[in-house]
Amino acid sequence: MAPSGKIVLVGAFPPPVHGFSIANASVGRVLEINSLETTRCDLSPGRGDYSWERSFDFVCRLFRMLLCLISTDVRLTYIGFSGGSRQLVDLLAIFIARVRNRQIMIHHHSFAYINERKVLTAIITKIAGQAAIHVVLCSCMAQKLRTLYSDARQVICLSNLALMEATGSVNLHARGLERTGLLRSVGYLSNITVEKGFLTFIEVVEKLHKSCPNIRAIIAGPFSDNESREAFELALNRGVPLEYRGPVYGEAKEEFFSAIDILLFPTRYVNEAEPIVILESVTQGVPVVASARGCISEMLPNGAGRVVSEDAWLGIHKWLFELATAPSKMDDLRLTTRQSAVLMVDASRFQREQWLSYLTA
Repeated sequence: MAPSGKIVLVGAFPPPVHGFSIANASVGRVLEINSLETTRCDLSPGRGDYSWERSFDFVCRLFRMLLCLISTDVRLTYIGFSGGSRQLVDLLAIFIARVRNRQIMIHHHSFAYINERKVLTAIITKIAGQAAIHVVLCSCMAQKLRTLYSDARQVICLSNLALMEATGSVNLHARGLERTGLLRSVGYLSNITVEKGFLTFIEVVEKLHKSCPNIRAIIAGPFSDNESREAFELALNRGVPLEYRGPVYGEAKEEFFSAIDILLFPTRYVNEAEPIVILESVTQGVPVVASARGCISEMLPNGAGRVVSEDAWLGIHKWLFELATAPSKMDDLRLTTRQSAVLMVDASRFQREQWLSYLTA
């Protein structure tokens, strides 16, 4: 039986749609599925055609948050913790929770304050107190959090996969079983930016194309900087086989994964955490080659692809060439990816049960 009292969820919720807002929404959905009463305090950017309208809308959101937090029927304050200056709002919510003697759970999604210690984050963890429960994405994030912020004593791991699987957004390798034989196509799915490694993707595809002219490269996502768009157009002019599908959701995203043999994720983003696209790919049975940042090394167990350093991307086309010329190697990689996905989902279910036990205690 769920304990009495509401859980107030503080954070950004869609729209706009991005990794942080999706994760916060997934938390809310899982709590509702488990019959836990929740109230959402949406701190997404204010909406409106003019700057004053957006500012006024956000102030109204803050006021509604304050009313929710001081309500007498709240038992737990759940913070979708921000990575930058928006932590000042999180600080306010946590301070009110301490004054009202509420349970506090802080869900960490960013490495911005994990890669290096931030004074504001240290102040917040001090105010939250040692009884606060910190939810992190992986064990390496947990270790760094404890090392940098000594007041973060109670730390539990909850992969984004645990939330995705509970809300039905994971369909375990439904499409991966359909593809066999040689490597025929590689994919890129992300915001298309230099920071997300799009120029590296173009370079890898171009090198691979020279030795494997039949290889296709399928790109999905919105262009978010001019340099990436220019690189795409120049590569097309050089005859690089690039297919652009634009932003993909729902069925279009499933069709993207069914059309590729390997996902390339050459991110250079310094604060990369646990990219949802990697989890989506592996659970669809599609292997991944990704940069060694954030939680990615833990996300890709042996057999589900490769985790490479930034320098190693220069030679990854040689390994892809092997997969494009030896069908047994590619089929073995598909098989071990599907096996890894099953283990990952099982582990995430255990994490979710542990997390829910704290929320229902």
